[in-house]
Amino acid sequence: MEVTRQQIFRLFVTLLLGVLVFLFPFPYDLGVYGITANPTALTLLIIFLSSFLLSGSLQRKRELNRSVLLELSRLRRLVHVIEGLSASKAWKNDFRKKTNVYMRSLSGKSLFLYRRSHDEFRDLTHTVYSFKPKTKHDFVLLDELLEVTRDLGVHRQTIESLLATSISPFILTALKILVIFDLLIVYLSRNPGIYSGIVVSCLFVSTLLVYDVLVTSDSLTTEERRSLRNLYEQNASDLEGEK
Repeated sequence: MEVTRQQIFRLFVTLLLGVLVFLFPFPYDLGVYGITANPTALTLLIIFLSSFLLSGSLQRKRELNRSVLLELSRLRRLVHVIEGLSASKAWKNDFRKKTNVYMRSLSGKSLFLYRRSHDEFRDLTHTVYSFKPKTKHDFVLLDELLEVTRDLGVHRQTIESLLATSISPFILTALKILVIFDLLIVYLSRNPGIYSGIVVSCLFVSTLLVYDVLVTSDSLTTEERRSLRNLYEQNASDLEGEK
């Protein structure tokens, strides 16, 4: 897995803050004033919420990968089915070309521009709808072509929906406020002792890391986008090699 400079920088800053919390405890003993700072409940709440949201983000990514693979498998199925049709060689070549253009259009742009491949997808589906069956076998294969084309439309809708879905900005803002409050309480609970410093520093770093992982996982990384684009690129290249 690729580790970016930005991720390394955020990790460095998080660890640095943990060290500073350990080295420089809050200078006043709040217990003298009857104030007790206990971050346990709030920290557990943040971990629970973050885990729940993180699970949803990871599930979306898994579903996105699955939908992309299903779309590509359906595209390959279309190409294989047309080989059994009694259509002209020119029609078949035109269909293969449009399938290739569609996959190339997705391999050459960010998946966040997935919607902009509508024109290429329409050209592909219109070619399917334009086929005029001549034999009984053609009618059988046409039924399968139409079914696979409908599947493609469903997978496209799923992919578009998943790419447009993310954690609500309101929820992220609310969670960020909770994290800030929690970090403040954690710092105020720091006693001069070494044991307290270690525990508080670990809580401080853990809370920041959990929140950072959540925010990072909510969107596709550069590596993940490249991996999905490469799937379209590889399938387009394989299609060209089958000619």
